[in-house]
Amino acid sequence: MASEPSSSQTPQEKEEEKGFASFTRSIARRTTSVLARLSFARSSGQRGASVESLRGTSGADFESKGTVERCATGFSFFGGNSIDRSVYVLIKGPFCFVFKSETAQSPKYAIELARMMAEIKDSSSGTVTVALQSNLGDDEYLFKFATADDKDIGKKFVDEIKKQAAAGEAEIVRKRLGHEALANKHASMKFAENIAMKKVKDQPEKPIGTSEVMQNMPIVPM
Repeated sequence: MASEPSSSQTPQEKEEEKGFASFTRSIARRTTSVLARLSFARSSGQRGASVESLRGTSGADFESKGTVERCATGFSFFGGNSIDRSVYVLIKGPFCFVFKSETAQSPKYAIELARMMAEIKDSSSGTVTVALQSNLGDDEYLFKFATADDKDIGKKFVDEIKKQAAAGEAEIVRKRLGHEALANKHASMKFAENIAMKKVKDQPEKPIGTSEVMQNMPIVPM
């Protein structure tokens, strides 16, 4: 436990002690971040990127327990869409991370939110379902959250996705123009980006749907 400044300290000594405490906390945060990066790299992405690590010092932009469903384009063949019945969802900047649980050591996968949209599909029976869509309007994922503790959680999720999708698109433009260095990012945001770039490839494959089948059907001459 940090000692309280002595009443006999001068104002200058009190300021110096506060400054030292702030410096110590900063060093501890940086050390934790470096150790997390090393752990993530050494474990091939299986640990070192926990919910707590991704929150960082600035916190997450959204987080909640829920379920997630990977959508097919059109009617799904071969057993329907892929559903995770219990996940922990965290948005940090223009990325959505899906964890097995809040205590998992690394996300199962990440979704880049640039050029994505979201809308509430259904709100009933104590839950709200939000579709994460491509810029063409196709449902890519369906997220479902309980509304017992927060009746506005669906709207908050949609609003955050819209905000971070715009931020992600702006970042793409900055990179294209060579202005990436002008962005003032927290260390925790840089860490989240690094994790996301490795985890987007782990997204579940899209189930085969009618649209894909029709696109690949050979045209039989009449």
